[in-house]
Amino acid sequence: MKAHKLFFIAMLCFLLHTKSQAQDVTVTYGNLLFLKGQTDVNIEFDYDNLRVGEFTEDMYLKQKRKEFRKAPDADAWVAKWDADKSGRFEPKFTKQFNLGTTRIKLVATAGNNDAQYVMVVKTIRIEPGYYQTGMKRDTYIDVEITIADTAHLDKPLCIIKAYHIIGVTEVTKEMSDSQIKIAYAYGTIADRLSKMIVDECTKKIKQPKEVKEDKPTHPEKAKKEDKPKKEEKPKKEPKAKKGKKGDEVTDPEQE
Repeated sequence: MKAHKLFFIAMLCFLLHTKSQAQDVTVTYGNLLFLKGQTDVNIEFDYDNLRVGEFTEDMYLKQKRKEFRKAPDADAWVAKWDADKSGRFEPKFTKQFNLGTTRIKLVATAGNNDAQYVMVVKTIRIEPGYYQTGMKRDTYIDVEITIADTAHLDKPLCIIKAYHIIGVTEVTKEMSDSQIKIAYAYGTIADRLSKMIVDECTKKIKQPKEVKEDKPTHPEKAKKEDKPKKEEKPKKEPKAKKGKKGDEVTDPEQE
């Protein structure tokens, strides 16, 4: 009983941890402003050193082969896995990206070597997920997107990282195929990336307010202002009026 309880607690902690992981699409280097005014961008997809779940891609495919009793069935599944990269994952990303950038008339096209910029979508990890009675692990992908000038591919202008991106969580008949869920995750990343680009390329840059500077006074005016004002002379007291002839004017003090 104790073993069952410990297993249940461990699985619960794992599920809570998985659920709590943030679905982030963030710019970790540079910015996207250089795409302003661009009408096209070349897009490439990279699956080198891809990890599937906790395994390398080769190890994962070997494990999947063991699930089939007949070798032709195993071969068919592996072929489908490889075909879905170019047949489902990449078209879903490109379609959602172009829908999102319609406003700024930017179009991503694979093999467009005439474009000034190239966007490389490198898949780091694919978690196929599983759904069992009482247990569930979401299907998600980790992707790193690098955008560089075609003439300087070794000098990225912008790096975007997308971690733990879940496409859909509904368990429907269509979504029972993990590859469809993976494709939807690519679409989710493309949709969020396109919104980031549109926001960056359409935001208004606030102009700094003009500071009114005091106009310099003319040198001659300045000299005049600097001259000290002349001291006012004291006003003369009015002279005493002389009386008419015959009238004597007496001094008040004498009286």
